[in-house]
Amino acid sequence: MIYASGLNYGEKQEEMLEMDQMKYPYACYYRTLDTRFQSTVSWHWHKSIEIDYIMEGELVLTTPDQELTLRKGDICFINSGVLHSFSTDPQSDGCSFYAHLFRTSFLSGMHNSQIEQKYILPILGNRAVTVCHFPEGTPSNTAMTPIYLHIVELDQEQPFGYEFAVREELSRLWCMFFQETRSLHGGVRQKESADSRRVREMLQYIHEHYAEPVSLGDIAGAVGVSRQECMRCFRKYLRVSPISYLSEYRVRIAAGQLLHTDQSIITISENCGFSSNSYFSKVFHQTMGCTPKEYRQIQQESPHTQAVVSTTSQDV
Repeated sequence: MIYASGLNYGEKQEEMLEMDQMKYPYACYYRTLDTRFQSTVSWHWHKSIEIDYIMEGELVLTTPDQELTLRKGDICFINSGVLHSFSTDPQSDGCSFYAHLFRTSFLSGMHNSQIEQKYILPILGNRAVTVCHFPEGTPSNTAMTPIYLHIVELDQEQPFGYEFAVREELSRLWCMFFQETRSLHGGVRQKESADSRRVREMLQYIHEHYAEPVSLGDIAGAVGVSRQECMRCFRKYLRVSPISYLSEYRVRIAAGQLLHTDQSIITISENCGFSSNSYFSKVFHQTMGCTPKEYRQIQQESPHTQAVVSTTSQDV
């Protein structure tokens, strides 16, 4: 099934995927970034490997180390645990893309298998292989695209035994990816820096306490650093201030509640840590480009969203 949904986060600021609650460690997502609202996907990461394919428009993928512009037809691999965000040009018509997400155990089978040792571990967690971009028209992209789109078709139609077919096709993609990055597998792996680890821990604090009153001092204190050091780490890795990130995260959580619950806007505002409903509406409009009421109405009335959801079973 193809999921058309926003982001959900777990206790450790990882994106929680539908497959995290399933026994089938693979999911296909169809996502759109609309310049009217939700033109960005905030900073997040997940344990799964992510392989994106751009259907329309341009998508800007940002990590702490680089920024890539992905265009129609491009394919991009994002390694497990890589902190990243997405955005689209506000002056454009937005973008749409598919995302295959899967745990490497789906390909390798049992832990410590020969497949895991030989083909998975040289890539998994390798900080020299965080993001790999295959532009449309290149030989690698030309070989990968039919396989990628075949997986989308399998997931949509779900013929008998499609799980085996999806795994087979993902394995083919993985082997191509492995060959393309082979020169980077033998290098010395870099350990995560202290700053990067601090940012993850501060994000974890925000994600666990966003519903409470949270100050800059609280965020800094979560990892035992000064306010100035906290600001420096956020600016260096996320290019935003801690409080700006907190506000945006609260808005993203609120947006999810607006779509998936029938709670009042005032209740959602309180649940997400906003001090007043008027301030919530102001920050929500600054982030999403519309009021909470307009967002709920537009999303519920969107024919595209209804069409995608109607072809899938209910998200779990």
